[in-house]
Order: sequence, then C-alpha cells, then structure tokens
Amino acid sequence: MLDGELVAGAGRPWDFYRVAPRLARRRDHIAHAERLTFVAFDVLWLDDGPTFLLPYAGRRQFLEGLAVAGPAWATVGSFDEPVDDVMEACASLGLEGVVAKRTDSPYRPGVRPDDWLKLKAADWRAVHAPRRIDARR
Repeated sequence: MLDGELVAGAGRPWDFYRVAPRLARRRDHIAHAERLTFVAFDVLWLDDGPTFLLPYAGRRQFLEGLAVAGPAWATVGSFDEPVDDVMEACASLGLEGVVAKRTDSPYRPGVRPDDWLKLKAADWRAVHAPRRIDARR
C-alpha cells in the first residue's frame, strides 16, 4: 500500500491543484484528456506486513526498490541536501515546496507529525495560492 497523490499534467512540475476541478467537471475530463499521474511518497504496507512503524529511511528504501515509474505512476524524489539548496531549486522549477521528514520518523496515519515539515517556496503563495482558491469554487 502506497501513500501518494494524484496530480495533473505530463512531465514535471506536477500540478496538485488542477486535479479537483477536472474531476468535478467529468465532461471536461473526457474532452480534455490531460494525463493524471499517481505520485508515490511512502510505503505503508509491503507484501504481508505493515511498514508504517518503520523509520522513514527504511520505508524510503522499500519505495525506491519498488521502482514505481511509468506513464501514470511516479515516485517523488528524495534529497539529502541543505534545505536552502532544495528550496532554491523548488522556486526555480515553480514547485510548491517539499515535505521534510526526519529519517527516523514512523508514519502516523491521519497525522502530520512534528517531525514532518511542509516547507513552501518563497514566492509560491503569491504566484499559486490564487489558483488554489479558484480551484475550490
């Protein structure tokens, strides 16, 4: 069992906020066949057992070992770089940001624990937040 999100658009950057409006307008979905991609973030269950209590570093190894990749499947990247460098790269690529996870953290279903931080690129709110609000209408 994987944890992830459905995103819209071919290639990168993926757009999380174009999915909901597209699914709400099913006729538009059929007329404009924009590709949806499932992006895997984590492994919660593998083979016959749970993995969510394992540290993130171990779950990440399992995820990379699954090699989730294809026309409609992908694995989100993982970076062990200084946070300033990663955030600068996010901004230059037009990405929202990252979820920074402690490598020793377990997965807690339904909770974003304190050892997981959602970090947004500096200009994301100004550029993309209006699209998110429009998508909810």
